[in-house]
Parts: sequence; structure tokens; C-alpha cells
Amino acid sequence: MVARAGDLVVRKSEYEADLGKRGYDPAKLPKNYREPLLRALLRNKMKLELIRKSGVEQDPAIQRTLKTMRDNLLVSAYQERIPVTDAEAMDYFTKHPENFQPPNVTISHVRVKSLADAKKAINQLQKGRPVAGWKKDVVHQFQPSGGSFDPAFVRAVYALKPGQLSSPIQSAGGFEIVKRLLEPVPGFSEVKPRVYAILRSQKFALSADKALAASQIKFSDSEN
Repeated sequence: MVARAGDLVVRKSEYEADLGKRGYDPAKLPKNYREPLLRALLRNKMKLELIRKSGVEQDPAIQRTLKTMRDNLLVSAYQERIPVTDAEAMDYFTKHPENFQPPNVTISHVRVKSLADAKKAINQLQKGRPVAGWKKDVVHQFQPSGGSFDPAFVRAVYALKPGQLSSPIQSAGGFEIVKRLLEPVPGFSEVKPRVYAILRSQKFALSADKALAASQIKFSDSEN
């Protein structure tokens, strides 16, 4: 024990753990820092004691929130323990580059007046022929919120795969033909933690599905 206030106690292990979180070395800590830090730990314990005495933690809404937080923490902790190999991660990264595209989308596009013109332009582009007004040298980078772009246009663009040419997209000024360009994909090392998280989540879901398949599932409208 290194500090006490009534029944509240700060143990040495708690104190040293708190110092570690703050980046302090106990052996090099200035003496005038010790008491304020211990007082802060006691204050936090007193806050929790006041909360306990108030009975607020018994509030049903708080209980539901605490249960949800606990469940989410357990899911996260369990999922972190699911093994994933570098080979599995690299294989997923290689096969699903679209999942690691930058949040902005780069496009080339042209606007034409009629649906017939749009179909003609698509035919020309698919044959590798130039189309008047095709803005290959102009890139439009935007967030999914759309900005100055029409929301329907944005949804259509984000539905495209990198390198894919769109069908005619109707807009206020006629019809748009859009090609989603191939944005530079980040390297594996940059997204490795994200790949691992995706694979762990998939493996966890698969395990749950297998366990459900082995169970007798019943559905009912009653509470019991």
C-alpha cells in the first residue's frame, strides 16, 4: 500500500502501472510528482465509490449499455486470439485489392446529351477509340458524401470496380459515361493489421455458423 483514504487504498502495483501508462520511470520520478499522482488515483477511486453508493449502475439502461460494452470487448479479445498466417493474409490481399483502395475515387468521364449518344460513346470506348470530350487528363476525387456531385452519380461511381466502365448515368445535363480508374493500392505492410482483422472476423463468423449448423435452431414469436 502506498496511499490510503479511509477504506480506499492505492497499492504499489496500481501506482506503478499508472506510472507506466504515463510514460514515467518510477526510479527517475521527481519526488514532488509522487503525491499529486497518488492523490489523482485516490480521487478516481473515490469517484467510483460515489457512483457505487448512488446506485446509478443499477439503472436498466446503464446495465444494457455495460452488457453491450462487455460483449463487444469479449468478442474483440477472442477474435484477436484467432490465428492468421502471413500466407493467408497475403493471399487475401492479392485476391481482394478493391478492399484496399483509397477512400477517394479517381474517374475519367464524358457528358453527352442523349441516351443514344451515351450508348455510342460506350461502344467507342470499349473498342479503344477516342470520344470527344472524354476527360482523360482530368481526375475527380471525392468522398462518398458527394460534395458537388449528384448523390445518384456518386452511388453509381462507387458501384463500379476499379477499371470498370459504367452504363449511361442520367444527370441534370444529360448522360454521364464514367470509368473508374485504378488507384494506387497501398503495400501489404501498410494494410497488414487491417487484413488480419478482416480474416479473423471471417474465421470467427465461420466458426459461429458451423456451431449454429450443429445446433437445433427454432424460431418462435414468443419470449420463451
